[in-house]
Amino acid sequence: NIRVNVIRPGQILTPGATGNLGIGTQNQQGHHIFEKWFDKIQIVPGPGYPEDVANLVLFLASDEARFITCEMINVDGGCAVKI
Repeated sequence: NIRVNVIRPGQILTPGATGNLGIGTQNQQGHHIFEKWFDKIQIVPGPGYPEDVANLVLFLASDEARFITCEMINVDGGCAVKI
């Protein structure tokens, strides 16, 4: 009864990512730089959050996912660019 799955998070907004993505920096129109960057590389606008990954972990650990194994699941908002 061992299930093995792989979770591949995409661009997840964490405290450690803020420096790398220029978060907090605004352009002349007052928009955060990261918003435009995320919107250009993925289908779902904006960044992902740690809760998005945690929700998948909780699901995979639950009985509802008892028949899911040997899968690689992307949590990346439909990102077209793999970094």
